[in-house]
Amino acid sequence: SGTTLYIKNTILGNNTGNGTANDFDFYDGTVNDNGYNIVEFSTGHTFSGSGDITGSQANLNLASSLASNGTTNGTPTLALSTGSVAIDAANNTANNGVAIPTTDQRDASRDGTTDIGSYEFNGALSIELVSFTATALKDAILLEWVTASEIDTAGYEIWRSDGKSGQYKRMTKELIPAEGGIAWGAEYEALDSRVHLGRIYFYLLAEVSDDGGRTFHGPVSAGVGIVHLP
Repeated sequence: SGTTLYIKNTILGNNTGNGTANDFDFYDGTVNDNGYNIVEFSTGHTFSGSGDITGSQANLNLASSLASNGTTNGTPTLALSTGSVAIDAANNTANNGVAIPTTDQRDASRDGTTDIGSYEFNGALSIELVSFTATALKDAILLEWVTASEIDTAGYEIWRSDGKSGQYKRMTKELIPAEGGIAWGAEYEALDSRVHLGRIYFYLLAEVSDDGGRTFHGPVSAGVGIVHLP
């Protein structure tokens, strides 16, 4: 009771409430419709803000299941596909004083006019990471990672910890230069030979951008001489 909702650039669609198509069910509080929302079916409140799109949308073109979609932060999203009414349909004016993010929920940059929702169609990720793994060898741990694309990436660092939630320290002395580009990726590896038998180590992959910023991926873990029982 008494709750105030400020809503903008949001998709409410393809949901059900009480077994029927119902994407927004108003019960109590205050709704400040700041526009540029897609709300297919609403009960108790009529969305009529500037740029709002209401009613059943044949061209919502929103994925039916959550996926990583190349996220750099581990947050899954529902992808938009070509022809969606959400593409280039949002607005960049602040929502009740809160600035509209310059990246989508995956950390992908905007492509032209902002799209409605959490996924920016054709949004560019700094890197699209395909895999990051740690493999125990006889007396070392091999770190390998594969990218599908890289944008404004200077290179990579490996950070290591003795515990998953422990303090991570940079393991690689020199920056591992980036070899990928906007339309292609690359394969990389680094070897950690400063390991002890029977101890598990945890690793983060740090992507270092051209401006010196870091984006971390992982962790992954491995231990030399660790036996994993079925």
